[in-house]
Order: sequence, then structure tokens, then C-alpha cells
Amino acid sequence: MDSDTVLESMHEPVVAVDEAGEIAYVNKRFHTVTDTDREELVGSDFAVLDRYVETGFTALSAATEAALRDAVADKRVEVTMHHPETAPVPSRMPVEIRVTQVRDDDEVSGAVLVFRDVSVRADRERQLERSRRRFRAVLDTPDTFIGILDADGRVVTANATALELVETTLDSVVGKPFPSTPWWSHSEKLQEDLREWIDRAADGEYVRFDASHVTPDGDEVPVDGIVRPVTEDGTVVSLIVEGRDVSERVASERELERQNERLERFASVVSHDLRNPLNVATGRLELARKTGDLEHLDAVSSALDRMETLIDDLLALTREGHSEANEGVVDLGSLAGKCWETVETGQAGIRVESDSRIRADRSRLRQLLENLFRNAAEHGGPDVIVTVGDCEDGFFVADDGTGIPESERERAFDPGYTTAESGTGFGLNIVETIADTHGWEVSVTTGPEGGACFEFHDVEQVDSE
Repeated sequence: MDSDTVLESMHEPVVAVDEAGEIAYVNKRFHTVTDTDREELVGSDFAVLDRYVETGFTALSAATEAALRDAVADKRVEVTMHHPETAPVPSRMPVEIRVTQVRDDDEVSGAVLVFRDVSVRADRERQLERSRRRFRAVLDTPDTFIGILDADGRVVTANATALELVETTLDSVVGKPFPSTPWWSHSEKLQEDLREWIDRAADGEYVRFDASHVTPDGDEVPVDGIVRPVTEDGTVVSLIVEGRDVSERVASERELERQNERLERFASVVSHDLRNPLNVATGRLELARKTGDLEHLDAVSSALDRMETLIDDLLALTREGHSEANEGVVDLGSLAGKCWETVETGQAGIRVESDSRIRADRSRLRQLLENLFRNAAEHGGPDVIVTVGDCEDGFFVADDGTGIPESERERAFDPGYTTAESGTGFGLNIVETIADTHGWEVSVTTGPEGGACFEFHDVEQVDSE
């Protein structure tokens, strides 16, 4: 079988060019897909092929000329062919043209161009590129930490979000065992847990986990994550680790816990503390009805006052923490004097030794001071003296009463703590809650006169104008 017979039987279009750059041969397949007369092409300059090449002819021409100059023996060029509508192939299609030099007696005698349809390959490459773009889009998710590991748990890549969390670079972690990377180096326990999670995932299991990562600045970031396997033909070939910063969720859960605690306190008082004055009021009212002695109504009135105080304290305790402080500039000494006038203090007295102007929520600060003044009047004795003064980065409220024993000071702010029969046990807890709302630190010590001294620190001072 001669070469012409082979070329004629080929499924790919073939064009032969002589050493002068003229078309010397066109096979039947090229004639079919271009719907041209072979005799029309043979003898024409190579440039006539430009009419069938929509894009890429310049590269094809350069490769052909290089072959004829003996500069390149074999080269592949990708072009887009344009076919007539009457041709039995798509009007446009990607084609790879292999340009091969032909030699006779060690001299260049021409070049052969073999046209190969690469539509399927081009489709696959486009699909692969789309998959790559989708992969990059997923990997670059800004709110998710993503790392890809090999089946042995070594880092293959990680997204920018994960790298920024611990201020590291991809080059510094690629190839390293994942537990040894900066994301986990702050905790040996977490490293041990991670090794177990990786082993389980390598066996095909999806492993969910909760962990806390520590940034270079020392901030703790709670993360909800998963280690999941990637399989090929049933074999785990890689692992994907994903994590999300759940700081907001954790903060919400903690706030919900605090709200539930407040509700539990409320329920406890409603079921127990309010029952006592309610029983007193009910019993005395019944006695007044039976005996007609109106003195019993005094006891009813006292019981109702007691209930009102309890309810006010409970509502205050429940509301605190639900909203941010509405802060402004407050003259501490002036406000303390006005608060004293609204609290039943009997024969007690007050000394205001503060000229501070502080940033605070006036309404809540008033509530804080009133609770401290009421606490001093109830526990410090009938003629107790209360002092409001300034201290370093804050202020204090002290009295010259009996004070709070050192062994009891840690419990002083606990809800329900009281040493007075008529106390609700919520006054100091309200004080602490209001201080927390402002971002202040509160503590109880012994005052200059031996009584209780409540100090508030981290209070923003405002210079007098």
C-alpha cells in the first residue's frame, strides 16, 4: 500500500505543502469537511488556507514556514476552523494541526499538516477549568477556614482566610503534618484530638469537631468544623478540613444562658420570696375582716410595700444586660446628692467628696447609687455615714458601719445574698450588673472608717470644661 492510499483513507484531514510553500496535496477528508475542490487548492499558495482558519492562522503559518526553513521538525498548533454550512461537521470547531517536516535525501522537501478535531478535549479542558474556578471560589470563601490534606494528614493547601487567622504563609505549612501547624500548636490536647480525627476521616468517616484557635495576638476564636474524606474508587485520597468562626453564636449562647439565669432567679423569688409577704397580707386582711381591727391593715400595707420592692428589684435585674448603656457625661457628686434625697435613709448621713465628671448612663448610675445607699442604711446602723469619693481611675462608695466580713465578700454580689431579714438579696447583684454593663470593675473592701467600701475602676473620666 503506497503513501497516497494511506493518506486518502485517513479520518483526519491532511494537507501537504512543498518546499516553495505551495499546496501539493489535499486528501479526501479535507475536501469533505471544507466542501472544496481539491484541484482548486493544489498548486495554490499555502496562505489560501486562511479562509478555513478563523483564529490561529498566524501561528500555523509560522510553524509551517519554520518547518520549511528546517528550523523546526515537528510542531503542534491549535486553531479554530471555520467550515461551510454544507460541510458534515460543525461550522466552528477547535482543531489541533500537527506540522511535520518532510525530508528527501536529507533535504527539506515540504511539510505535512494533519488536522485533528479536539472538541472533546477542549470540552474536557473547559469543564476542568470551570471545576478549577469553582474549587477556587469555594476555597476562597471569606467566612470559612479551609485546608486540604493528603491521606496521611499533611497540608496540601489552605485558603487565605485560614492563613490570615494565624498570620502564616502557605509555603510555611505545605507538606507539614496538620497537627504541627500554627493552627494547633497552642494546645497539645487539641493536637492529640486532631490526630484521632484525621485517622477516623482517613478510614472514611465524616468527623465534626469544636475547637478554639488562638491568634498571634492571643485572641481565642471558637470554631465549628468538620474533617471529611475525599475518595476515588472507594479509596480515601485526600481530606478536607473546614471550620467556621462561631464567636457570635457562642456569645449569643452565653447571653441566652445569662438570660435563663435571670429568669430562674425571677422564678425562684416569685415562688418563694413573694409568697411570704403575700401570705402575711392575705392572713392580716382576713383578720381585719373578721375582727374589724384596722391595725391589721398596717401589716397588709407593709407586706405590699415589701412585694413592690421585690418586684422592682427583679425587674431591674431582668432588664440589665438586654441593652447597651446610653452613656453621657455625669457629674458624680451632684447625682449622688440627688439620689440620697430619694432613698429612705433615716438618721444616716452622706459626705460627697467627689468632683469627678464621668461617662455613664445617668439612669443606671442613679440606680447603682440608690442601691448602695439603701444597702448602707439597712446594714450600717441607724446613724451610718456614707461617703462618695474619687479613687484612681474611678470612684468609691463607703460607709462607717459594720462592713462585710472578708470571708463573705466573694458572695456579696451573688443573687439572693443578704444579711438583713428585710433584704431582697438582689441589690448588690444589680450594682454588679450595672457596673458590667458599663465595662467597670467593682470590688468590695474595708473602707477608711472600717465599714464596707465599694470601689469602681476602669471608669472613663471626662475633663471639666
